[in-house]
Amino acid sequence: MPSKKSTSAPRKRTSTVKRTPRAPGKSPRAAKSSPGRLPSTWAELANALGITDRQLRTLRAEHANAPQDIDLAAWSGWHALWKAGHFEPSDLKDERTRHERAKRERAELLLAKERGEADTRANYERAISEALGPVETFLNDLPYRASLDANPEAPHVAETALQAHIDKFRKEISKRVAKIDADLTTPDAA
Repeated sequence: MPSKKSTSAPRKRTSTVKRTPRAPGKSPRAAKSSPGRLPSTWAELANALGITDRQLRTLRAEHANAPQDIDLAAWSGWHALWKAGHFEPSDLKDERTRHERAKRERAELLLAKERGEADTRANYERAISEALGPVETFLNDLPYRASLDANPEAPHVAETALQAHIDKFRKEISKRVAKIDADLTTPDAA
């Protein structure tokens, strides 16, 4: 059976639903929600606030103090304050919080130093030098004393060899002290 080809123009669609023009800047979804109805989705909330879904997602991501649920009253008040410039992104707020904490800790340390309650670097260095002073004296005397016992006929040969080993030992100690000093003076990565 041959197919019927229509030669007439395509039929114009007619709808019984009368379309209402939407306000400029509003999405078509805004026309779906009635004015008295509270928003039940984030998209409806964004439309009620007069912003896009993406703008609402950005606000929620960047501001920790933004409301966390779909509450038109809370969001309306917060959005008005945000538009007036009362809020800043969370990362900037976190940085300011860290800065304020560092200032407080520094003030506490200075106060503790004034009272004599804080251990300063000078106190640590003095304690270490008092503890290691006898070791330093022993290391200074060791080459001469040991050379006499090791080679009584030519003590200067043994003394030179021992002094070289002690110098290596001192270099190794100074490297470790420098590393500890660098670790103590470098601020922690928070």
